[in-house]
Amino acid sequence: MLPPAPSTKKIYLYHCLTLGFYFFYWCSHAGADVNQSARQKIVPSAWLLILPGGNYWWMWQYGQALDHVSYRRLKAADTFLLYIIASHAWLLLTFGFQPSFNWVSSDHFSSLAVVLLCGYLALCLILQIVGAAFFCATMQRKINALRQTSPATAHPAS
Repeated sequence: MLPPAPSTKKIYLYHCLTLGFYFFYWCSHAGADVNQSARQKIVPSAWLLILPGGNYWWMWQYGQALDHVSYRRLKAADTFLLYIIASHAWLLLTFGFQPSFNWVSSDHFSSLAVVLLCGYLALCLILQIVGAAFFCATMQRKINALRQTSPATAHPAS
């Protein structure tokens, strides 16, 4: 039996404390939970999340399995699109900072360039952590709501 799901506040806290590594733990347990609900192995191993491109395939498989287990109340496309949007929010920063990088790299390379680059990377890391936490918290909230409406069909006892 899997441990009870954490609240959304705890999901954000765990993501911040572990610098985003909680995402892999959450995905592993969420996949195992879906496999247990389906009583078969639908979601592949979470090790695929660390492979380039494997994270997209894993998330699509997870979305399809969640779609199947929830009787199409949680759609695969919605899960996948939420993951894409939440995990790529940091890319929006690139458009805002690019003129600064162009200016610094042309004639004014100094310690300002190092400070800007470090600040940019720190901001990207923070946005990536918050995006992953947002995805996990949103999916956990949807799964918990589904369990409350129909606990017998959403998560059958083993």
